[in-house]
Amino acid sequence: MYRIPEGWKSNKPVQASTFIGNFKDCFANKTTRSRFNELFFKFLSQLINHSAAEKNRSLYNALLVFIDAYLSQNKLTDSFGIRILQFCVNSGNKHMGIPSQILFHQENKVQ
Repeated sequence: MYRIPEGWKSNKPVQASTFIGNFKDCFANKTTRSRFNELFFKFLSQLINHSAAEKNRSLYNALLVFIDAYLSQNKLTDSFGIRILQFCVNSGNKHMGIPSQILFHQENKVQ
């Protein structure tokens, strides 16, 4: 027999989640832009890990070209997402036998 839990109350005010319907609105202010970049870098990290694990060189190289273009065209700040991406690309390059590495410097430049 299943029991339905009794009602509960939160000790903090609850705010409803909002959905940004227009993609361009993701870049409306600095907070949403940094949140988008954080999630996007984690997604790219997962794709890099997956393609390196499968040794899919064509997909891996396409991702590297895209990541290089994205990082060179956008002004980025240091974040957990960019650090994960840096680690995954460097580890993937080592695993795939590619000598280059991605380095993130504190001057907000990605090389």
